[in-house]
Amino acid sequence: MLKGSGAVNLFGFLAAGFSLILWLPQARVVWRQRRNPAALAGISKGTLGLVIANTSCWIPYAYLTGAYWSGVPSLVNLPLAIANLVIVARGRRLSTSSRPNPHDSDAPDHLTTSLQASGSKEGQRVE
Repeated sequence: MLKGSGAVNLFGFLAAGFSLILWLPQARVVWRQRRNPAALAGISKGTLGLVIANTSCWIPYAYLTGAYWSGVPSLVNLPLAIANLVIVARGRRLSTSSRPNPHDSDAPDHLTTSLQASGSKEGQRVE
């Protein structure tokens, strides 16, 4: 069994560092695609929530055990995860508000044409 705060700090830092390294590729995708709501549709808000929970646990662990280096990667990971959650939520909100309504007069022609071709009229149910 390993004893001594040096070994505890080292393994805590490695464990927290690996969770940061594992998550950085997704953070990079979210940042690069932040203006593309369709690309953000595949990003799980639940996973982002788990990243936030994970990093939120590492910080008090580091303080309470005195293994401060184990909390350092979380000081980078936590703000990134929160920012990514905000970006994904904003992207989803934009994608739902930017969908055209086929009943709008400003709707693209292909939507109104497909409604006319199906024989449906506004307010009329097709069976």
